[in-house]
Amino acid sequence: MAYGMEVTGADGSGSFLIADTASNLVHQGVAAAGTGSSVTISGAINKPQIFVNAKNVSGQNEGIFAVWNAATRTVSFYALTITFVSSTQVTSTWTAKAVNYFIVRNAGENPNLSHAYGLQLLTSSGVIALDSRSFGTNSTHYISEVSAGNLNHNSYGDQITADQDVYVEMGWSSATQGTNSFSVYRCAKFNSTNIVAQSRVLISITVNVLGGSSSGFVSNPWGLPTMLLGKLR
Repeated sequence: MAYGMEVTGADGSGSFLIADTASNLVHQGVAAAGTGSSVTISGAINKPQIFVNAKNVSGQNEGIFAVWNAATRTVSFYALTITFVSSTQVTSTWTAKAVNYFIVRNAGENPNLSHAYGLQLLTSSGVIALDSRSFGTNSTHYISEVSAGNLNHNSYGDQITADQDVYVEMGWSSATQGTNSFSVYRCAKFNSTNIVAQSRVLISITVNVLGGSSSGFVSNPWGLPTMLLGKLR
């Protein structure tokens, strides 16, 4: 094997071998880990993977979501509150929340070039597959579970996992903000016994009826993608 890593492992199906030459795999490392309402990933080139656990956070309401600001390379964490102002207006309020997080990025991004020593691996196309100088922490992580996507789900509060201690990768989460005739959001709510997805599309409609009109909100669940669930070692 000329490039990358070769990994031998075993799982419930037996032993397996990953030879990197043909796959051109780019490895990942934990750039930051801690507790807070935001974190800046210096030198990030691409949107990182954002893993969150907020089991003991109060006031989650509709749930927790993460916002990535590419200009400042900052991830911020919020809880969403939905308030119906009238039959045609709804307010989506963001409240900053301190959560437990770890951030994962490609292990070749922004290596600290002031360090003269380390380990660097290239793929067969010359892309940096791993550079130990880019590791922001001494932590490592692993994917403990994958939650299958459900793009056609029809219930509110689908369970993501029964493991309340796992971290959910939140790149799929989002929410509208302010007062509008609609609200669209995808959040995760971290309970003491499980973690659920709370996603919804709220749209105000007005129906003309004999002698006048009637307004109200139509509520539909928003489908969920496949989610990675991980933990720090």
